[in-house]
Parts: sequence; C-alpha cells; structure tokens
Amino acid sequence: MHPMKYPERFGIGVNALENKTISKQQLAYEKIKEAIITEQYKADQLLSTRELCRDLGISRTPVAEALRRLAYEGFVEAIPEKGMFVSRVHIEDFLELYEIKMGLEGLAARLCAARKTDDLVRQMEKTLQQYEMEVKRGNYLKAVQKDNEFHMQFISGAKNSRLENYLRIVLEQCGRAVTLSASDPVRMENVIIPAHQKIFEGIAAGDPDRAEKAAREHVLNVQEFFTQYQIKHYFVMK
Repeated sequence: MHPMKYPERFGIGVNALENKTISKQQLAYEKIKEAIITEQYKADQLLSTRELCRDLGISRTPVAEALRRLAYEGFVEAIPEKGMFVSRVHIEDFLELYEIKMGLEGLAARLCAARKTDDLVRQMEKTLQQYEMEVKRGNYLKAVQKDNEFHMQFISGAKNSRLENYLRIVLEQCGRAVTLSASDPVRMENVIIPAHQKIFEGIAAGDPDRAEKAAREHVLNVQEFFTQYQIKHYFVMK
C-alpha cells in the first residue's frame, strides 16, 4: 500500500487535510463519470450540485471541482445561469476523437514495442486473459474496464508522459462510446479480442511496425463500426 495513495492511513501530518480533500474530489469525479458513461445520467440532464452532494455524501467543494474537471474533459457542459448538464455525444466529436486516438495510440504501440519490458508483457497477457474471461461470463461492463486497462498498459509502456496524458483524456472521452459496444457481445469475442491479441503480439515480439499497424487498424475498425451501425441509435447531429 503506497502512503501517497492513502495518505489518511499513514498520518502524513501537515498536508493530511488537503490530501483528504483531494481524495474526495477524486471519488466524486469517478462516481459522476461512471454514472455518465453507464447512462445513469442521461444527455442534457441537469447535474444539481446539491443533489450530487446528497447522493454521494460529499461536501460541495469537492463535487464542484469534480464537475469542473468533467467539463474540461467533455463529459459535462456548463451553461451560464442554468448550471451543469450532461453533454451530448455528437457524431462530429466522436469522429474527431477517433482520428486523434488512431494516431496517438498507433504511436504509443510503436514506442511500447521498442521499450517494453518482460514484466509489462506479462501484465498485458494477464489483462487479455481477464478480458476474455469477463466476455465469456457476460460481464460486459467489466470487460470494457479490462479493455481500457489493456490500452493504458501499452500507452504507459510507451514511457512518454505527455503522450500518456493526452491519451488519457481521449480515452475518457471515448468511454461513453466504448461502453455502448458492450451491447454486441459477439463482436467483442470475435473482433475485439483478436484485435487486442494482434497488438499484444506485436509488442511482445518487439516489432514497432507490427504493433503500430495493429493498433491503428483496431481503432479504425471501431470507428467504422460505430459509424455504420450505432450512430443512428445513440448519437445526435449538431
């Protein structure tokens, strides 16, 4: 257990209160974001700070900070004199995000293949096994979490902090769309798992060209899937 991750458990003196506040901000952020991604909070829904404080059991300041962070990341829209609302997912936004994702994730896979470690390869292989297990069990939201974990492993494995920071924001903004893909378990098993396996094999082999190609093809395939089959059901035009 790392003391900086759980400061209140290690009695870190002077900054303990500040760290506790940050922890509450993070908790509020994660809970609200999860509710948006899983559509417990619908597009255009007003996010009342008072009601969020009551439901989460967290004071106003951490909740307000969480909402500002979510607004920066595109999950929430601030409308002057009206409040904070769950943002809509627009087709144009979605396509722009996936164009960025394709380029940056391809680069991350390339760098990871060149800089990978044996430990990282083992972690990625384990995550892929867990992902496949959740799909077969029908735990599709858990499978999506493992999907994100796999992507973040090779992104972190690129060992480029700026690239990682940019991609974290992109992945979070894509989270709402990725969750919708759980409505097609056959695709998850027959298309997404093999695509992840190709990325893994390129990285494990230390082949940058192969890893980048697999990552870009995977993103392009997901983009085309949503464009062709899901947009008319889940997305709105500007």
